[in-house]
Amino acid sequence: MASIAAMKDGDVESLVQSLVQNQEEVIRKSHADLMSRLEGWLQSLDSSLEKQRMAELSFSPTLDHSSTFALSAHSHQLPEMYISEQQLPSEGEKAGGELMSPRRISENSVTSYDKAKQEGSKIELRKELHSQTMTPSYKRSFWQKLCPQSRLVHKWVKNLVASTHFEVFFGIVLVINSLYVGAQLQWMTTSGSSEMHPGFITTHIAFASLFTIECALQIFAFGLRSFLTGPSWAWNWLDILVVISSWIELILDLQNYSSTGSNTGVRIVKVFKFTRILQGLRSLRIVRYISGLRILVYSMLDATKSLAWALLLLALIVYVFGVVFANAALDYMVESTSVNLVGRHWGSVDVSITTLYRAVLGGLDWGEAADALAPLGIVWVHVFHFYVGFVSFAILNVMTGVFCNSAIRAAEHDHDIMMQNRVRFRDMASDLFKKMDSGYGQITISEFEKLYDDEDMQAFLDSIEISATDAWTLFASLDVDGDQTVSVEEFTEGCLKLHGPARSVDLYSLRQQNLKIKEQMHSLMQGQKKIMEFLNALNHSQFNRFAV
Repeated sequence: MASIAAMKDGDVESLVQSLVQNQEEVIRKSHADLMSRLEGWLQSLDSSLEKQRMAELSFSPTLDHSSTFALSAHSHQLPEMYISEQQLPSEGEKAGGELMSPRRISENSVTSYDKAKQEGSKIELRKELHSQTMTPSYKRSFWQKLCPQSRLVHKWVKNLVASTHFEVFFGIVLVINSLYVGAQLQWMTTSGSSEMHPGFITTHIAFASLFTIECALQIFAFGLRSFLTGPSWAWNWLDILVVISSWIELILDLQNYSSTGSNTGVRIVKVFKFTRILQGLRSLRIVRYISGLRILVYSMLDATKSLAWALLLLALIVYVFGVVFANAALDYMVESTSVNLVGRHWGSVDVSITTLYRAVLGGLDWGEAADALAPLGIVWVHVFHFYVGFVSFAILNVMTGVFCNSAIRAAEHDHDIMMQNRVRFRDMASDLFKKMDSGYGQITISEFEKLYDDEDMQAFLDSIEISATDAWTLFASLDVDGDQTVSVEEFTEGCLKLHGPARSVDLYSLRQQNLKIKEQMHSLMQGQKKIMEFLNALNHSQFNRFAV
């Protein structure tokens, strides 16, 4: 201690620095030794489990799918207490590589891409083993065992009702039925007879039977409660009313056709002919099957509110100008005896309003109305010209723009069209996924890279506006759960999310993540600052200790 005290300050500082360097070197060597031992444990454990798994596969040829994957998952979940010193490989074993796993790579020496390739090769090996050893087994549910034929029929009917062919067929039937109703009324008005032709009765029976079959199939497929209270309940109730009234009308027509006496009572009861009105309303159902008509109808309904205000504005303008022109015509008619042309177009307020309304909507030649104002003075003629130009170019064009905007908004927010686009997009993504998949519902990075430059793949990515620099970037974006594979759900949902430009919700989510990362970095810097303060205090304490 006395010798240390006799040292100079420079010698003390050099001694402290050498001690600190020696301490860091010892810590570094200890860390490297621990990491080497830990890597040896992991390699030995992986090799042992791999040999055990291959041995179990060789002795159990009927291994099912779940056990194959469960064994692999279990190999990464063993606790550390089961790893003893006896499992450590020696230097010779390390050099020889007998216990080294051929597929085990150090976590510190691989990138995310290499890790994905590594996990993909493992999964592809399991797929190959699974395809060779698994025997399919089909389990039937209780209802399938109890009444298999009924379940099959119900499934077939449900698929039939939900198919496009079913909707197209009955849509055509609706159109033909509407034409039949018009032809029937045309024949009755032309012939001047209320008697039913036998051909009309036969056709009526055919249409009533078809509509009854349609309702029965829908009720059997979706259930009575869902049919009456589902999303299309209004149309379904209208269908029921049409079917019931059609059969009632058919019964009355048959009674009237077979009756030889007075049929006055039957004709009175034929107030049920409102069926034709219901059938006319029911023909509007075809709007549901044609997207163009549906957009027009929805745009008209959406523009009803704006149309009401536009018509009110037009009525106010017409009323104001009508009062002005009627007042001017009144002064002229009081002073002059020739009022025939002026009085016919501008003689009163209601006549003036009618003239102004017809002039801008094509119901009247507005030049004739302007000539009628000539006796009042050229000023009133130019005022009328201003009215026609203002209403035609300003008011009516604004109303046209409102309708166009409503049509565009209706097309963008139409639920059925959006669902059809999503279904069509999912089908395209699913077909492309099946092309990449080997039949197991998951694709690896190797399978993804093989078809990334394919023309169909590039055309699909261009159509959905997805641009990726390489296959790995897109694969990592689609792999949500991080298992180094992409399932069909991840592929379709990921393509939907990556479709098009960034949305406001995406930008907001990115902003929130940046705020969280900023908070974490701040806390990390604070912790690092405290550690540095502690190390500085420790160095000062050691320096003071040796200085003393």
